[in-house]
Amino acid sequence: MTTIADVKERLPLKDLEDSVVAVHLKRAERDFRGKTFEADDNHFDEVEAVSCKAIYYLAPLLWQKVQQRANEYDETLQTFGDLEVFQNYWLERSESVPIMNTDTGETSGGEIRWVAV
Repeated sequence: MTTIADVKERLPLKDLEDSVVAVHLKRAERDFRGKTFEADDNHFDEVEAVSCKAIYYLAPLLWQKVQQRANEYDETLQTFGDLEVFQNYWLERSESVPIMNTDTGETSGGEIRWVAV
């Protein structure tokens, strides 16, 4: 199971309450329910994928906080200038972990596939 500390290890989230992070972490965990992570004895791949997906979901909140401090943190704003690029980075990192759909036994090369039965 992925923890809030796991998420914060990948990106410090000092300005967000743990309760806010927890909501988005649960959402990310739900996205990977029923998935098996290949060769993941220590659960690193699972924690990586879920944590990065949680950051993807948190991105609009992080974006808003940066926008509110734009005058104070001009340099940060310049490097954080495109929400879509920021979200795509974390989404791609999450989806790059090889997983197996336990319903079909099909392995995806790091991208989530949904299979209807």
